[in-house]
Amino acid sequence: MEDHPTDLRTALRTRLRDAMRARDRPAMQVLRVALSAVENAEAVADDERTQSERWAAASHAVDVPRRQVSEEEVRALVTAELEDRVATAAWHRDRGQGDEAATADAQAATLRAVLGDDDAEA
Repeated sequence: MEDHPTDLRTALRTRLRDAMRARDRPAMQVLRVALSAVENAEAVADDERTQSERWAAASHAVDVPRRQVSEEEVRALVTAELEDRVATAAWHRDRGQGDEAATADAQAATLRAVLGDDDAEA
């Protein structure tokens, strides 16, 4: 299987590696979630595969086909995660949960940096 990483996917992986080295748990968590969202978007629906492909996948004998996710789709997925973190921070802040709000704010900042929107609000 040939991998065609997008620039954003490469940025997510690079920042995840850097966050792991720095032991930055909030960044690691949100970057893993964003990468998982991209990988889930690549999954081919079960009804789009042949019976032999399903059997092979079930036995872990071969890689199953993946669909190509465009840079635009990756950006939309990361943006959705960013919006979720902004909403989560507001929810915690409204309930007086400052530590949780700060974590969500830090995660939102991580995603903004990946998107190149350091000064933008979601």
